[in-house]
Amino acid sequence: MLMLTDSERTIDLSMVYRVRPTSTANLWIQQVNPALLRGASADNSLYVEAMQLLRRGFCVDGVESPEFEAMLHMLLPDNVPPACVDMVKVMAFPRFLSDTSCTEAVGCTIFVPYASVVAEISRRRAPTETARFTPLF
Repeated sequence: MLMLTDSERTIDLSMVYRVRPTSTANLWIQQVNPALLRGASADNSLYVEAMQLLRRGFCVDGVESPEFEAMLHMLLPDNVPPACVDMVKVMAFPRFLSDTSCTEAVGCTIFVPYASVVAEISRRRAPTETARFTPLF
């Protein structure tokens, strides 16, 4: 019988995912967790969308890049200024994702290719509902 060794069964801290930006301006993203993104939903589709839109947010060099900081800024509603309190950003981020998500309209979870992240965020930030959803159908 094959059994795992203690080292194979142990989860190392380096294996645990957590977005940790070094910029003090973006420390609020650490407080956004899967439970907050899931909310009252029955699935994790909003969390999946968030991870797709946070370009390179899963690796250290990505989180420390100016591109990541720009993505965070674009994924907040216009009425949330960069200088506002972090808790406002934490609460506005899932709301913005939920309000601009097209999962229900399309009837399935969407996949955003890495090269299309900026286009997807631009589509979500369109000023009218028609402009946000027309390209999808």
